Amino acid sequence: MILGSYRRGVVCLAVIVFLCSFPLFIQAEEVEVDFRTLSQVQPIRGKGHRIPVNEYFHFEVEDLPKNMSINADMRGFMEFPTYQDQFDIYQIALHMEPTSTFSLDGGRQWLTDGFDGGLMDGLKMAYAPEPGKVGVSLYGGVPRFTDDAHLAGVTNGLNAGWMLHLQQVEDTTGQLSLQYRKFDLERGDYRENDAIFAGLAASHQWSSLKMTPSLYSDVEYNVAGKNFETGAMGLDLYPHWRLALNFEGGYYNTDRQFGDVSLFDQYATDEMFQGRHAGEIKLGKGLRFFEDVAVQQFNVKGRGDKKGYRADGGVGHFWSAAKLSSTAQYYYADSFGGTVHGAMFEWLYQEVRKLELQLNVDVSTYSKITNQKNNAVSVVGGARYEFNPRCFLMLGGEFNNNAWFDEEARVTMQLQIGMEKLKKKI
Repeated sequence: MILGSYRRGVVCLAVIVFLCSFPLFIQAEEVEVDFRTLSQVQPIRGKGHRIPVNEYFHFEVEDLPKNMSINADMRGFMEFPTYQDQFDIYQIALHMEPTSTFSLDGGRQWLTDGFDGGLMDGLKMAYAPEPGKVGVSLYGGVPRFTDDAHLAGVTNGLNAGWMLHLQQVEDTTGQLSLQYRKFDLERGDYRENDAIFAGLAASHQWSSLKMTPSLYSDVEYNVAGKNFETGAMGLDLYPHWRLALNFEGGYYNTDRQFGDVSLFDQYATDEMFQGRHAGEIKLGKGLRFFEDVAVQQFNVKGRGDKKGYRADGGVGHFWSAAKLSSTAQYYYADSFGGTVHGAMFEWLYQEVRKLELQLNVDVSTYSKITNQKNNAVSVVGGARYEFNPRCFLMLGGEFNNNAWFDEEARVTMQLQIGMEKLKKKI
């Protein structure tokens, strides 16, 4: 497999980091290594087959001096018979905790900032005081995207922000987030190239009241676009130990003048409102009923105001003597794009830490605004055997019948080889 110059550079960087960190590995108290291969045999429309092979590698070193740890996740891809290849490094990060209240993360790392989640090459600092007080996090770095097409014409970007959060306050959570994004450092247009977001997420549960109600909310404001992008509030109620209820209202919008176009503003010209209800009832030993219903209203480009409906419901059962979980579910969706009715059935047999058998059958019928009507069938199943908590082999298959493939069958294999956390003897 021949790697391009960029990939070779990334591989060299990973090797250099590994070699520089090797003296620390010797001092580590715990080491964890995983290697996983995922492959399928897929038919090509027309004739022939393709075999994509994904290989994932993970290693983690913990309990280093000064409470340090190192995490790394990488992926290699090869497709036969075309011999296309790709190499990605998802994470190489060093975590440090010099004190019990201060932490520092540096390198390529996953960042969840209260608005979304993604990769960043940069630095994050966090101060977490004693319970009952307010903690703070600061971060800054270059964002990384898994979709290369998103980077077309972009030279460099920047993510920077801070978060204030309540630290272990009983029955209450709260976080205030502020983020600044610059998509191209060579462009100075504030409205077309920069974005500033402010967000507030909070929840509180009245545990002393009879139904232990829990109220939660999430608000996100686009400072540059001068519009609220998200506004949601919900209520959870537990009238009985057998019954759980949820009621939620939501508002969603986007900045349509911004240069980075979102999927939502491809179709909508105005905000969207949603009302939602969900519930679950424990009917008996191992038997439950669940449902989820939502009503939406939005404005479609050139079509005016439209309503959308989404609902699903079903029953689930766990037969403890046979270690078998069964689920039967009906789902329905109706919106500007069309209507779909479907049913899903799932069976799962799970022997503790050894054998797992799974079968999923999904049957649906749909009608699109383009006057296309069809049925779709999907059957997915497999067996997974665990040799130890970090080593397993999974063999399975998938069958699809839809508008794209009259008959499509895939064989799937997944193998993970890992080591238990190795602990040094003191």
